[in-house]
Amino acid sequence: MPGLLYGVNRSLDRARMLLKSLVAIGVIVGITLGCVATIIPRYFPYIFTPDQLVIREMHKVLIPFFLALSITPPTLSLEGTLLAGQDLKYVSTSNDWMLHFGRCCVASS
Repeated sequence: MPGLLYGVNRSLDRARMLLKSLVAIGVIVGITLGCVATIIPRYFPYIFTPDQLVIREMHKVLIPFFLALSITPPTLSLEGTLLAGQDLKYVSTSNDWMLHFGRCCVASS
């Protein structure tokens, strides 16, 4: 990817196509992973525990669990592209903001 953006054989159209492919693959993998990982606790909760209270709590967190699992692969593909392009300032700033946002969410609950 960096060679397509900054190299001798510079091709922004090809880089854009490669980036779209990476995001599409990440979305497909993420949704598949999220579906499989949430179907098992939803329909087969007794694999993990026989306790009804734990099962009820598991069912409460299925939607955030699905969202987290489905968003992670496309995000990682985009972060990998930024790291390959050596755009470290943006990656470190965005990770810093996410860390602070997560800290605020935990502190408020």
